[in-house]
Amino acid sequence: MSCLLHIYLTLRERPIPLFGLTDRLILVCSHKYYNLPMIPREEFLALHPEHADVSEHELTVLRVQDEQAARQALEEQRQQLVKRKEALVRETMAKKDELVKLDAEVEKWLGGQESVRKVFEAREKKMADA
Repeated sequence: MSCLLHIYLTLRERPIPLFGLTDRLILVCSHKYYNLPMIPREEFLALHPEHADVSEHELTVLRVQDEQAARQALEEQRQQLVKRKEALVRETMAKKDELVKLDAEVEKWLGGQESVRKVFEAREKKMADA
């Protein structure tokens, strides 16, 4: 149990006038670092055994720094994935536009082929009648 938390719990059980310091102790004990989702102490020490002999405060600071580094790495990875997604969307749209153009060309070619076929059929019919 941290020293500040112990003081806070003691003051809660036996309040003594500290000229407003109790409010500060409550704020210190409910600091946002206590609510950070970090890897457990044992897991951190297993990953970083060189920090086994540091104080509890230094260990907490190191864990917070480790969490920040991990989150920054994840944010960089997310940004790279967003860029990749945008590039893939652009590529997909370009290919889609190309397919639309090719489809129009194929339709045009098939339409031209039909008219050429009719010309040849008319010529064959003419030659058959003659």
